[in-house]
Amino acid sequence: HPFIITLDTGYHNLANFLAEIGQYERIFHIKNLGLTPILEEGDKLKGVAADFQLYTYTFREKEEEEKVESKK
Repeated sequence: HPFIITLDTGYHNLANFLAEIGQYERIFHIKNLGLTPILEEGDKLKGVAADFQLYTYTFREKEEEEKVESKK
């Protein structure tokens, strides 16, 4: 189940978000992470624009998997 995520946030907030995702029991996979600095006047770093693909994986019980396979 892929999701495309784009957000503007602080660098530490992004790091906390990614660390929190890593603590879930469900498996998440992040691909194509892109970071672009968001600058204020005077080239002071205000935050980052991040975009990435977030994939989730689900576990199927054996009976459910057999149903899916039989429909193919």
